[in-house]
Amino acid sequence: MEQIDVIVKSLGFVMQILTVASILLAIVILYNLMNINVAEQIRELSTIKVLGFHNKEVTLYIYRETILLSVIGIIVELVFENILHRSLFRDDCPRRLSSQSGSIGICISCTSLFYHHDF
Repeated sequence: MEQIDVIVKSLGFVMQILTVASILLAIVILYNLMNINVAEQIRELSTIKVLGFHNKEVTLYIYRETILLSVIGIIVELVFENILHRSLFRDDCPRRLSSQSGSIGICISCTSLFYHHDF
């Protein structure tokens, strides 16, 4: 029984490392996607500025679009995470392993770091 506890603790440590790595990867991907989105919409944003909108309003426009897409992605991810979790841990899974799902709160708080970037 002691050996099983050591293995579960080791797996927990590996899961923490993988979670941190996936959060960092998500941050880099979201940052790059936001920059690509702004670069592709530079003409539209210039038109909006010519029409008399202030820099703050244009920045809020970009943030609203990014936040909306992030919320849609989080909702879709939660649905698929639930389906995947149920299909993987349906049968003979120890309770200690099946309760380690759900690091979505950490991911949401990390993605909020992007919304302090000025364009």
